[in-house]
Order: sequence, then structure tokens, then C-alpha cells
Amino acid sequence: YEEKLNPLPKGECCAVDISAAAERLCKQQGGTLYFKEGVYTLKSSVTVPENVDLCFAEGAILETEGDAVFEYLGKNITAGKYRIFAENCNLAGFEKTLFGRPEWFGAAADGKTDCSKAFSRAVKTFNTVYLSKGKYLVTETVYANAHSSLVIEGEGMDKTFIIVANGI
Repeated sequence: YEEKLNPLPKGECCAVDISAAAERLCKQQGGTLYFKEGVYTLKSSVTVPENVDLCFAEGAILETEGDAVFEYLGKNITAGKYRIFAENCNLAGFEKTLFGRPEWFGAAADGKTDCSKAFSRAVKTFNTVYLSKGKYLVTETVYANAHSSLVIEGEGMDKTFIIVANGI
């Protein structure tokens, strides 16, 4: 089963739509929640249950306002190597998620873009972080959660690089 979401005009909250779609999928024994291109603004918290997968089209961005939190209890997120979470999006859960990418937080493996903040968000959100082919520039110290069993995987020793700058 699948539920396709549409973003609402800027300033409106789509938490009710996301919650309702996730609940319908849950009743159908699971399925996929598709985020079409657009910005999804949450002004109230949403919890997506474990039997619901997430799929983000390119250009779909999830953002939160105020104390709103997007909590994901599932395993599968399908998205490419592009941003899906706004810079200050409040996230929770994700411990069971199979993997995440720093690109989902705005990183670019171009050797020029500072990926420090995106790396920090990725290693604090996911237990496994996949790095794309290319060069990631890091100019600030990146801390992972102390309780985490963090795994960072790249596409190979001769394909994925982390460039550390400023004496980090």
C-alpha cells in the first residue's frame, strides 16, 4: 500500500495529513509514505510507526517549526543524494533506520562545500551513514552519540574521501 502526500502552501501545517496517512498505512499492515516535491512544514509533532517506509522525491523537504518533532520508528527511507531535511528540522527515533546520508542534511561530496553540520546531524540521527563517491570537506569537529554503534561506509578507499581542514 502507498499514500502520496502533497505539500501545503507555505505556512500551513501538514502534520495532520502525515499522521492520517501513516495511520491508514498502519491499519493496512504497513506500506510507503511518499513525499512529493515541495516543503512539508510541521507545526505539531508527528510519529510515523515502524511498519511504514518513507520515500522522498527530489525537492521534497521536511521542516519543523517551534517544538514540533518528526519521529520515525521504521527501517526504510528511500531518497537520493539530495537534501530531504531542513537545516533545523527536529528529528527523533531513527534508531531502527537501516542507513542515512549526510546529503539528506545538505552535504555535497564536491570537496568545496563545508559538510560539518550535515555530518554531525547524520551521525547523531542514524547508526549507519553512507558516504557517496567524492570528497567531503569538514571544518568543524563532528561528534557522534556516545551510546551509538556508529558505522560509516563509503564507496571505497579510492573513491570516498573526507578532507579535514582547520586543524580538526
